Amino acid sequence: MIKYLSLCLYLLALTHRSVANEDGSERYLRRKSGRSSRQSIAAIASGEPSFSTLVSFLGKTGLDKALDCRWSWWCSSYTVFAPRNSAFDALANGETTKDLYTALTTDDDYSEHLKQLLLYHVVGKSIESSRITDGAIESLQGEDLELTTIGGIKVNEANVIDPFDIKADNGIIHTIDSVLLPSFATSDIVDIATTNENFSVLAAAVVKAGLVDALRGAKLTVLAPTNQAFIDAGIDLDSFEDEDPDLINILQYHVIPGIVVKEDVPNGSVDTLSGDSIDASVKKSKRKCGIVINESAEVILADVLASNGVIHVIDEVLMPPTMEARAPPAVSIVDVVQSNPDVSILRSLLEKPELQPVLDVLLSEGPFTVFAPTDKAFQALGSSVLDDLNANPDKLAEILTYHVISGKFFSTDLPDSILVETVNGKGLAVDARGDGVILNGNTEVIIPDIDTTNGVIHVIDKVLIPPKNIVEILTEDGRFKRLLTAVSLVPGLGETLAEGSPFTIFAPTDEAFSKIPSEDLDALLKDEAALAKVLRYHASGEFLPAQALGSSVPTLVDGESIEVKARTSWYWWGRWRKYLTVTLDRKVHVVEVNHLASNGVIHTIDGVLFP
Repeated sequence: MIKYLSLCLYLLALTHRSVANEDGSERYLRRKSGRSSRQSIAAIASGEPSFSTLVSFLGKTGLDKALDCRWSWWCSSYTVFAPRNSAFDALANGETTKDLYTALTTDDDYSEHLKQLLLYHVVGKSIESSRITDGAIESLQGEDLELTTIGGIKVNEANVIDPFDIKADNGIIHTIDSVLLPSFATSDIVDIATTNENFSVLAAAVVKAGLVDALRGAKLTVLAPTNQAFIDAGIDLDSFEDEDPDLINILQYHVIPGIVVKEDVPNGSVDTLSGDSIDASVKKSKRKCGIVINESAEVILADVLASNGVIHVIDEVLMPPTMEARAPPAVSIVDVVQSNPDVSILRSLLEKPELQPVLDVLLSEGPFTVFAPTDKAFQALGSSVLDDLNANPDKLAEILTYHVISGKFFSTDLPDSILVETVNGKGLAVDARGDGVILNGNTEVIIPDIDTTNGVIHVIDKVLIPPKNIVEILTEDGRFKRLLTAVSLVPGLGETLAEGSPFTIFAPTDEAFSKIPSEDLDALLKDEAALAKVLRYHASGEFLPAQALGSSVPTLVDGESIEVKARTSWYWWGRWRKYLTVTLDRKVHVVEVNHLASNGVIHTIDGVLFP
């Protein structure tokens, strides 16, 4: 009898364990239909009364169709963290969330907000509960969800509850006990502007104009200029009084009453809070937002949602056509440097008393073109180099004046390949052949064409260090002793190559000279006229980096040119690499190119050229 009871208890335990281990989807489907065939996510949710609020919202936003795919081989897979009706009820009755819920459910202006809130509950792949791990995962709305598994599975602050692991043909559903709120649900337009470093000037302008409360309390669409847009427009907030009517007018010209998301922006006139209208032009574009305001300002990022509206980021400040007060104050080169937070190190260096002569140059009428290194560019030099520059004002002045050239040259005005003389007298190599502008072969203009009253500023990603002249570089290299000896035997040639400009030098190494029979070389070195002709045949009076070499190069020998054959090849060496092969007069090879000097460029060659 005891053995019989033990067997019954054992079988009962096995049955209980089997039911306890049955996953949520099987229990759910067995409970609902008595079978385990799967349906789409939308179909399963529609059949569960506790998801009726979620289902109605999916239908309202059109997301039900995206989640109704029934063919697994064709459909994308999703994980939906599905709030029950009680979760939405809690949102509707919450002290801090009821207004948001009312807007989402009753105001058509908030349809995009509702859609994005729902997408915040969806992940673009199917994840069973057993595969959920601690960490962040991106939602289809774009923001991350934080998953934790200690003491049960949580998504942000919501608990995953039964039923979970509800398997559908196009993914899986996990029930949660509260609605997940993306950042826009708790951040208004002012919050977003004040917490995003790209809008720090706009945020300061809103405070100065006294418009904070106005931008918090209504449904609005804001066209938000970036910091760089304010700098380009020459707007200095210090020139405005608190609650200045002009500043208020400018800012209100960027605000549209109501919520206008990207897909609802009309072609044509749109009223703003200033009373003036903007002109919107909408074009379909795969790469860009495709929205242009007043024929020039581009929307570079659309549909940044906030709890009370939407922000579209633009690359220009819009000026009201009926503004009767002063236009934006015109700014000088120094004004821009002083107001731009990205060049604060350059500003601090120019403020040193020992650098007053350099500052005086930039304060003069000019015009000048200034290449302004960012703070990151100076920091890349290292603290020891910066300390050395701070301790050596003369060296610092030499470097800073190397970033200035006389004349006003926008990026479109810069020649394709040229050596331009800087204010400190040394040459700067400019290459504007491609989409951007490259200086000295390795420094990129990252923000071009900041217009000022006395010139133009181009922001660059490296600090330009003035190079040495051609003779100094050849001397320091150590491989050109014979060439320098030969140059010294021709009166005045060394001084010309050190002080003249510009030059392109094809420089034979000592090994190249060793290929000449010793008796022929000795005879050449003793014949001043012949030697001068050979050496001048290795030099051109033009600045010709490798990319600018044509089929022939004119030399300093009258009527004589070097025949050039250049070929570009691609080789695989862990990755595809580009190689330039240059042959001169069909027999001498260029083995190194583009050693830039303050007065030209040097190409190293493996043989001596003869005219």
